[in-house]
Amino acid sequence: MILGAITAIGFAWLIGALGVAAVWPRSRPASGDLSLILPLGFGIGLAFTSASFFFATVISASPLRPSVAIDLLAAIIFASFLGRRLRRRTGTGEPGKRGLWLRRIIAAIFAQTAIVAVVVAVRAYAEEPYGRWDGWAIWNMHARFLYFGGEGFRRLLQSPQMSWSHPDYPLLVPASIARAWSFCGGDEPFVSGLVSVLFGAVTVGLLVGAVSRLRNPALGCLAGLVLLGTPFFAVSSSSQYADIPLGFFILASAVAIALGGKTAESCGLFFLAGAAAGAAAWTKNEGLLFALIVAVGGALTGSGRGFGRRIRFLYAGMLIALLPILYFKLFLSPGNDVVSASIIGRLGQIADGARHRLILGALRRDSFQFGEWRVCPYLAMDFLLLASGRPRLSRQEWTSGGLIALTFVGYYLVYLLTPRDLAWQLNSSLDRLLLQLWPSLIFFWGICLDMDESIALFAIPVPFPWKRCLLALFLAANLGASYLIIRALCSQLGPNELAKGNVSGAAVYAGLGEGWYGRESDDNDTWAWSKGQSALLVSVDRAIPVTLSLGFRMRGLGSRNVTATLGDRRLWHGPIGEGFVSAEMTGLTLHPGLNTIAFSTDAPGVAESQQPGARALTFALYDLRVVPSGH
Repeated sequence: MILGAITAIGFAWLIGALGVAAVWPRSRPASGDLSLILPLGFGIGLAFTSASFFFATVISASPLRPSVAIDLLAAIIFASFLGRRLRRRTGTGEPGKRGLWLRRIIAAIFAQTAIVAVVVAVRAYAEEPYGRWDGWAIWNMHARFLYFGGEGFRRLLQSPQMSWSHPDYPLLVPASIARAWSFCGGDEPFVSGLVSVLFGAVTVGLLVGAVSRLRNPALGCLAGLVLLGTPFFAVSSSSQYADIPLGFFILASAVAIALGGKTAESCGLFFLAGAAAGAAAWTKNEGLLFALIVAVGGALTGSGRGFGRRIRFLYAGMLIALLPILYFKLFLSPGNDVVSASIIGRLGQIADGARHRLILGALRRDSFQFGEWRVCPYLAMDFLLLASGRPRLSRQEWTSGGLIALTFVGYYLVYLLTPRDLAWQLNSSLDRLLLQLWPSLIFFWGICLDMDESIALFAIPVPFPWKRCLLALFLAANLGASYLIIRALCSQLGPNELAKGNVSGAAVYAGLGEGWYGRESDDNDTWAWSKGQSALLVSVDRAIPVTLSLGFRMRGLGSRNVTATLGDRRLWHGPIGEGFVSAEMTGLTLHPGLNTIAFSTDAPGVAESQQPGARALTFALYDLRVVPSGH
């Protein structure tokens, strides 16, 4: 199963990398730009193979074989074309050594942040392996339509009972997942999680590679550090939504256009920019808006000799990538509820001041909250922008920034014109729209920095005998820091765990069973609210029973009595109210494996607020501790 998924995704990645390398400028050796070609290849490869699988599904009930045949043919064509171009390639692409120590320092911090981001993404996946709501209710469900429905998936999409799952949404992500399932022979949940996490990883890789290529590696790592330091990005990388893939293609198009100003042979880069914009449209409906902006904004990418040829390549790449979404929208997809409603009657909403105030208020709120930071990075980013020099941006670099700004304006107009409840739509989607643009905004911020003077401070000559000593100390310090980070992360609680400890050499874990609303926490406390009848699961990793104690605090909504039992034995019973009550279960003898402690209460739950859908809360278990008996 796992090998099948790796084969499917790896083969798609190979096809994309060959295709990107085949159109890469001859003045740059492919080996010197692998940090750009490989992440671009992943996205382009999945865009191509998802389209081939989609079209194979349209014509065949067994789409794997025809789609693999198309993919093999494309790989052979790309490889042969790449071989001819490699023989004519010039240039060395030697990286400079200026500012090597600054690069090492920032790269070390970047690597340690990447460790934390990977752990966060893996834990978020472990907590919701089927994805968050849109992940399983839209993207993975549509993948199952393609995988199980065969040629009949059109009927599933157009079924009135499925209207709630947005059957008009583009299919790059679902088709990529369904294709990998075909290689696996089953709808394994980890496949969609793997695709989601890899899109997050290549987004970081492309950002670092692009800023490094246009400015220097130190700034590239700094830009990647800002993105990895955005907790919402790390968590969303495993949420199995389409926002991270869409953000990747927006970034890819902006990067390709910006790179087009650094080489005379930029037609291939403009082809990639158009292909990435078309792939964005094949990823999510917002990508259609971005593709339109790139098509119109293409006229701003330059002038003079070769300009017309570059624009033709931009449109050619976009047209090829748009073929699957155009076919899907014209012949298969039901209408979109936002676009289908008459726009003429909604034009007056543009002049509605109340709508502008509501959107601006939500923007002010979510601009500082969407990243889920403890400390918002904007001030530090602005300080670096003001403290650094001012590099002279090329027309293409300004164009890439302009495309991002126009996309943001487009999102604003969509909110103004939406026929849905505006407050609901802002609350349910604005943070994810900002996340789609965040990698590209960091990219533009990175290329607006000029830190040559700062880098020069780290280029002071060091006598050769000291170089190895300094490098050894640097590596030792970073290995030690990485060890401490990993150890600290390993000591943290896993999903739905409330406590863990070591008793007589046995690892003991206490977690939530049925009947809880899930774990909640702040800086100092961890708790879970019960629905009324709930189970605490205590796992003992030892071959013989252990004796221990469980300490905790409790509080409730309304006065009530709470009872905890283990089998027929009552462990704790007492009244609780709004205030905290300290409690302890002592002398518990627990058997190897899973032990279930049942909690119950004699009073019904109380709504936590007057809002619709508010939870009915009974009592909460706070700050559970596992300690040896007698301590």
